[in-house]
Amino acid sequence: MDDLERTLRRYPIYQALRGLLFWQPMFLLFFAARVRPDEALLLVAAYDLSCVLLEVPSGYLADAVGRRFTLLLSAGASALGAGVIALGDGLPALLAGQALLGAAAAFNSGSDVALLWETLAALGREGEFAARDAAARRLLLVGLGASALAGGLLASIDDRLPYLLTCLAALGALAAAAALREPPGARDAARPLGQALRVVRAVRDPVLLWVLALWVGLTVLNHVPYAFLQPYLQAVLRPFEVDAATPAAAGVVVAATMLLGGLALPFGVALLRRLGGPATLLLALVAQGALVAAMSLGPHPFVVALLALRMVPEALASPVLGAVVHPRLDAGLRATYLSAQGLLGMLAFSGSLTLAALAVRGEADLDAPALARVLPAYVAGGAALALLLAATVRPVARRLAGDSPSVRVRHLA
Repeated sequence: MDDLERTLRRYPIYQALRGLLFWQPMFLLFFAARVRPDEALLLVAAYDLSCVLLEVPSGYLADAVGRRFTLLLSAGASALGAGVIALGDGLPALLAGQALLGAAAAFNSGSDVALLWETLAALGREGEFAARDAAARRLLLVGLGASALAGGLLASIDDRLPYLLTCLAALGALAAAAALREPPGARDAARPLGQALRVVRAVRDPVLLWVLALWVGLTVLNHVPYAFLQPYLQAVLRPFEVDAATPAAAGVVVAATMLLGGLALPFGVALLRRLGGPATLLLALVAQGALVAAMSLGPHPFVVALLALRMVPEALASPVLGAVVHPRLDAGLRATYLSAQGLLGMLAFSGSLTLAALAVRGEADLDAPALARVLPAYVAGGAALALLLAATVRPVARRLAGDSPSVRVRHLA
């Protein structure tokens, strides 16, 4: 029990260190300075493709071998990927670094929250999950925000510095992950085919199916302002002839984004108690779509201010997602299922980026006209999904209201 209590104390430290991604406000500009615009977008897609290819295998590995092991792999891949991009040169090196950074995200996905849930379950304190998850995510967002601000400023000195600092921070996260302890209940996965069938059976649960569809849409819409922030900011600043300040400006925006997201996290828990899980998640999806819609209207300083709210919808939704989904899954399936859920979200976004790259192929720059051909498609897709989910939210809410707190989805029955 002492080891489990220590893990609860160390878990937020791991989250804070893994959030130190100094490259956030300048990655697309970093690539665009070295390769063609369409290749730069494909490098962004390479990150997402790596997540897609490794998302479910990493979740299965967490269920079969252990949560701590996959968190160690995540931190190691992040350190290596950032180092390769900082010190390498040419498209192959950038592709390799992006693939490693994507792998880092995949190995962490699902493993971290599964470790937290199962540690609390072993202590008989599952009711603390939403609040503890929100507190850890707040530290993660603080790390993301502080590193974005610093990274944007450092990029004006040398654009390799943000990647070098990310490498050092990832080594710290590796040490923090090594200090965690494996919770009881992990390492209970079926063989790969059997595990895949368990995931498919889980989605027969109408609640999990509804949440899955919503989370995929929210993932796509949340990543759009992130992926296109730098060229959008450049388009806003260009008429003032200060577009060279784009990395520093992006750092300020991302820092504000993470700060506001951290401040919003407790409200997600409050909304869960007041509105229920489905209504809170649907509200987050609509809010996220509204931000993309504002971007699609064209470059404007007021929209830049609105984009600082990008993480608020996800911050509201993340603790709610865990509180709704975790009790409905067995320990030996939890990380695999969460990884499959993440896989679908990243696959959808990666596919959309590939289409976006085709739409701007032949363009000399990712300027305002190029963005105007890409962003409205995201708005239309998000609106269609929100309408579909709103039409089915009441049956899902009724089913949740009828469940006992100890409900489980029995996948092997």
